[in-house]
Amino acid sequence: MSEQRVTTDAVMTAIKDFPIEAFTTFEIAEAMGVPEYPVRAAASWLLKRNLIEKAGARKRYTAVANEAYWATTYKIKQQAAPVDFAALMGAFCRA
Repeated sequence: MSEQRVTTDAVMTAIKDFPIEAFTTFEIAEAMGVPEYPVRAAASWLLKRNLIEKAGARKRYTAVANEAYWATTYKIKQQAAPVDFAALMGAFCRA
């Protein structure tokens, strides 16, 4: 894996480019070609900033012992559309 700085912006870009709606940090790290730990750290900041949300879990297996574990899946949080206050004023105040 290449030695590069992993930022929340880079992780968010990789998430937006990821072909599946729900993803794990391992899958994003693999797609970026970086270690998983910095991607997990960036994901925690994205969660804190309400840009992504937990979507469930996916069964995975460890590489060495082939033991099953559940990895959290995430998805991009849907943002509310901006409010058009001018239209609302026109509808309610001038009606």
